[in-house]
Amino acid sequence: MFDFPSTPSPLHVFVQDHFEAVQNASFLLGGPAWLKRTQRLIDAVSRTPHVTRKMRAEAQVLYELLTLEHVHDFDREEGWYFDQLDLEAPYIAEICVLTEALAEVIEAVGCVHGQAGRA
Repeated sequence: MFDFPSTPSPLHVFVQDHFEAVQNASFLLGGPAWLKRTQRLIDAVSRTPHVTRKMRAEAQVLYELLTLEHVHDFDREEGWYFDQLDLEAPYIAEICVLTEALAEVIEAVGCVHGQAGRA
């Protein structure tokens, strides 16, 4: 997916290893708008050999989606999508593993959990 001469960042490796899973999780937890947002992040990561401030911010808000940070906010759609999930389905465990992997990436690239990413 990537053809950069330098060593890839943890974010680049994460996207390369999980690009399909992160899109599926984004769609399940946030619908079409989140799928598009995630695809824009994947595209940016695949085109840029270094991690930008915007990529860090988008990784952080993706983490917030995966951790259900805004699921109780009635002004956002995430609650509705969460309500549609089958909590016994195998994809729930997969999303948890993906979330843990993204948490490690965010820490490695300098984002702080709990702070909304700022572009």
